[in-house]
Amino acid sequence: KSSARPPRATSESWQATERRRDGVRRRRSLVRRRDPGSGTMGACRNRVAITLGNMAWRATRAMHRPYRSDRDTAAWRPATTREHAAAPMGIPDGGRDRVALRSSPQRWVNVAPGGPLPPSPPKRYTDPHRRRHRRRRRRPRRHGTQVMSELQEPFRTAAGYRAAIGLLGFVMSYTLIPTIAKYTLKANMFGKDLGKRFIPAMRDTPVPEALGIVPAIGFLCCIICAQWAFAKDDLEMMVTFNSALISVCFMVLLGFMDDVLDLPWRAKLALPLVATFPLLCTYSGSTSIVVPKPLRVLLYSAGSNTLTPVGQLLDALVVVDIEAQGAILELGPFYLAYMCCMAIFCTNAINIYAGINGLEAGQSFVIGCFIMLYCALQLSLDSEDHHHYMFALTLILPFVGNTLGLLAYNWYPSTVFVGDTFCYFAGMTFAVVGIHGHFTKPLWLFFLPQLANFFYSIPQLFKLVPCPRHRLPRVDEASGLMVPSGFECKAGQYRFWKAILLLPSDATEMPNFTVINWALRVLGPLSERDLCMALMVLQVVTCAAGLVLRFYAGGHFFDG
Repeated sequence: KSSARPPRATSESWQATERRRDGVRRRRSLVRRRDPGSGTMGACRNRVAITLGNMAWRATRAMHRPYRSDRDTAAWRPATTREHAAAPMGIPDGGRDRVALRSSPQRWVNVAPGGPLPPSPPKRYTDPHRRRHRRRRRRPRRHGTQVMSELQEPFRTAAGYRAAIGLLGFVMSYTLIPTIAKYTLKANMFGKDLGKRFIPAMRDTPVPEALGIVPAIGFLCCIICAQWAFAKDDLEMMVTFNSALISVCFMVLLGFMDDVLDLPWRAKLALPLVATFPLLCTYSGSTSIVVPKPLRVLLYSAGSNTLTPVGQLLDALVVVDIEAQGAILELGPFYLAYMCCMAIFCTNAINIYAGINGLEAGQSFVIGCFIMLYCALQLSLDSEDHHHYMFALTLILPFVGNTLGLLAYNWYPSTVFVGDTFCYFAGMTFAVVGIHGHFTKPLWLFFLPQLANFFYSIPQLFKLVPCPRHRLPRVDEASGLMVPSGFECKAGQYRFWKAILLLPSDATEMPNFTVINWALRVLGPLSERDLCMALMVLQVVTCAAGLVLRFYAGGHFFDG
């Protein structure tokens, strides 16, 4: 037989025939290597595989063909970069005069009627078995969390810079506290730990006081650095930073004066009011509130489209929005008074909920972490007030870092006392974050133990029953565990309060009205470390419940 062949380069059709023959040979050898068995079953199995592969390839080619009705009535040109990015993949219904997509990624745009179809890509032979062996590399799918993280990339970068400033605050506090503690001891600013007076090794050990001044100074230094880094070109933001610095500085000074001079309670209530004036002068948020859905029927009648008698009475003091059907109340100056009361509460709530090692710094650290989480969640939702939440993060991250540095020395067994300086500093920081962050109402959800302790302490705070200077738990000499502290009274005295506390009317001793003593009455005698851990668990659980209530149950009471 003659094996002479024409030259390969002389004919285009001969090259195509040779490529097809080579492909057939390669396919047959591939089938033989994959299924070395012979016989009718093997041949049928190979033929079925080849047929299915060819059918799948034809179906794939048919999916990418342009609309065939435009064969004689379309003129096409390659799409530009902008048209390629704006056009959808494939040909939408009714949109075949816009974009056509063939089997190649090149898009074609219909520019005028009367032209041919867009040019086809050169045909190529593809072995279906080779396609089965070579698994095509797919593009990874982008999940919702990845898309959200890409959308929030500027927020994550800005939060990272602020977290670096918070880390700097932690290093400052953790490094400077031992040094400043030596100076306070030289100045005779120390005390004795009343919870360890029955431990011989710690009974007479002097503990430095007022060490809350160190994280306060570290916080102020961090905020000044943040002001220079993030607000030096923004006049409005610069004014906001200055008001926050003035308020916090004023409360740090008040707290240090209280540690040194032992100020009366009247001064502790009046001076925080003065400290809130810079905040109110620079407050740029809304002074209206949203009425919960169950209470709107008390203000507005949907049947007559008028205000109810209660709504008319309330409208004489504030503005009830009739267009919103009683859903919005414009409080005006009453909202500013509300923010003053909130600042006074925050500065004193931590101070009256204290008395054991690690409680003041621990509860402040937990509240700061949940405020930080709340701001991060609001930023992830792409809120319209993102700059307010970013400012709140700018304040709360340095606070958390400095508080953590203090907590390392104040945890049981405490080597330093935080003093009233830290309590007032922490409370005013929370108030500043809530006011300038425009979330004063959700802020209450993180103060549930402090609110319970305040309302539980009203009989003693308002002198309805005797209030000793120190209401911290006392230590049982026999067991060394903490038990509820109290005050003496007569047998038939304070019957109403004894009934509330489930005490007999002839009892001669009543426990102090604090959440700490209530926890000891419920849980029984505990060590100081275990008691602080129980109160920290209570703080975490209540803050988490408040966060869930805000984001998941809020839709049942408010719109949106």
